[in-house]
Amino acid sequence: MKSKIILLLISAATNANAASEKANYNTIYEAHSRRIGEVVARYIKTHDDPCLTIEVLDPDKKWNILSRKKICSINGKSFMNQVSYSDFENITFSDKGIASSLLVFPLLPAARERYDCLIPIKGPKIGALACSEPTYEYD
Repeated sequence: MKSKIILLLISAATNANAASEKANYNTIYEAHSRRIGEVVARYIKTHDDPCLTIEVLDPDKKWNILSRKKICSINGKSFMNQVSYSDFENITFSDKGIASSLLVFPLLPAARERYDCLIPIKGPKIGALACSEPTYEYD
């Protein structure tokens, strides 16, 4: 019984931290937004975080943030410590969401991986990162 209660508390604390995790606005170097249906979607790139932050805002309710998602990994590899470099490039908006080319440098010397990706947005919901199979780039 005690282990179930502890697990629930840990789970609740993790969800609360994930929901409150936001971009450090002092370190933004790129941010763009566009209306998608009734909401406005924006992406944020910061100097201190390899993750891409996606936010959905409600323009009719004082620009409240309805949802936020940080994209910090691909295929189970964290941008924090399981790749040597990653960058979302050529980011565009469409009626389906946010599209991007994702460049990833593996930790070990190998070819760079490039993915074509989509982050679906429907109303206030931000979907999971969906990417093509990688193409490989060599020097």
